[in-house]
Amino acid sequence: MMETGETEKLRSLDTHEAIREEIKNLIEKIRCLYEERVLEWGDGDIDARLKNAAKNVEDPALLVCFVGKYNAGKSSLINALVGARVLDVDINPTTDKIIEVEHADSAPKDGEKTRLDEHIARLRVNSDWLKHHSQMLKIKLVDTPGIDGGHQDEATAEAYYPRTDIIVFTTSIEQAMNIKEEEHLKHIADYKKDLILVVNKLDMIHSFDEIRKVKERVRHEMSRMFSGVTPPIFFTSSVRTDIPGNELEKFREYLESTLRDRGILNKKLRTPMNALDDIVKFIRAKKDEEEQDIDRKERAWKQVNAYMMGHFRNELNRKYNGLLSDKKESLDNLIKQIYYLKDKESNDDVKVDYLFDDFNRTYGQRVKEFNGWLEKSIDEVCKEALKIVNRLGMQVDDIPHFPSQLEHVPLRVGDKGRDYEDAIRSRNRKKLFGWSIGWFVGDRKIEKKRKALVDYIEKEVEEQNKEEEKALERLQKNLRDHIMNHLGLSDMEYFKEEAEKSIEKMDEIL
Repeated sequence: MMETGETEKLRSLDTHEAIREEIKNLIEKIRCLYEERVLEWGDGDIDARLKNAAKNVEDPALLVCFVGKYNAGKSSLINALVGARVLDVDINPTTDKIIEVEHADSAPKDGEKTRLDEHIARLRVNSDWLKHHSQMLKIKLVDTPGIDGGHQDEATAEAYYPRTDIIVFTTSIEQAMNIKEEEHLKHIADYKKDLILVVNKLDMIHSFDEIRKVKERVRHEMSRMFSGVTPPIFFTSSVRTDIPGNELEKFREYLESTLRDRGILNKKLRTPMNALDDIVKFIRAKKDEEEQDIDRKERAWKQVNAYMMGHFRNELNRKYNGLLSDKKESLDNLIKQIYYLKDKESNDDVKVDYLFDDFNRTYGQRVKEFNGWLEKSIDEVCKEALKIVNRLGMQVDDIPHFPSQLEHVPLRVGDKGRDYEDAIRSRNRKKLFGWSIGWFVGDRKIEKKRKALVDYIEKEVEEQNKEEEKALERLQKNLRDHIMNHLGLSDMEYFKEEAEKSIEKMDEIL
């Protein structure tokens, strides 16, 4: 029977260790994911919870933490459990750091204290009680600074809470459950630890009727705070064990019952599991947010892109085709006037330069009107894009101004065109030809030069049209990039790919 009990105990310990290893691996996976996403998540509390969960699972001991105001009797309660005065007890604050009390066979009678870091010290004592209850899993009784000992003391104690497994909230019967203690107790309850309330210093009130009233009030307050499911409450005196109604022994027995066999293993695993449960809930919520974000951004990208590449592009093409039509009409008029130039001598008062200037004025005015429409349309496109993303819940404030217009390059005669122009106006036939033959040959040469000038102009206009079309294509692309960038929709494919990778990692954890 003994062997069966030992075998069962070893099996429980093996299972416990296996689960601890699984928890360690899970913490490491979550840490890697968190470090990748810390800028997006920006939740320092998750980082702190991960560190505390890691510290708890690394420490094989069960941590029973005594919390309360200074001079509430935390140290004296630990002394009573240990069976020796190993911690200082005084009416003034005596604990200014976390002290972990644990058993060691080699420890001297009054204990051996070692500083672990700036805020935590270890006190090894030779205690039969701790030794007996540390057979399955080591027990540490943890003394903490008073929660009213100043901001630093309270912060030191509070930073330690997430690592603990059982919290013994200790208060003095003289001022049991005041407002400060109630607030702190509610805060501690959020950590989901096993909680025990000890109302200490029963010896400070000598009236049994007064003690009864305090007990009723404390039980009523605890029932109110915890919605009827109250933690165990013990009224004790660690100084005088002979006082009637002293429940110090009951408290000891209750604590011992929670530390037996499998119970202690379950409690040790519950702390990191509770922390991980909260973190996993956080990750699940983030996963849902990211999935919604992918869907929202994808819909926004499609709608904005469809609007820009549909309505805006169609309207832009329609307006630009109208501009080209006006340009062609002006160009036809220019060519017609070139053909009807009077065949006068070189002092001709109707010059090709004037015709080009007239063409540029007419077409330039149309370009100006087109640019006015374009500027207004770009503002409307930006406003419509904002409406789309805001309807989808993305809450983008504004899109910076995007100044852009079609740059009208005036059509010039140029050196080659100037040669044609001069040839058209040059009529010195007598010197080159006979009078009748020269007239005929001269007209043919002039006609040829006129045609060459017209071909030159049409070629220049064609090149200008190509440049304008390229400029419009660049405009559409740059405007689209400008809007998508300020809406957070640029590199949509990359964003989606990275977000889906992150979701896969979260799925592995969940």
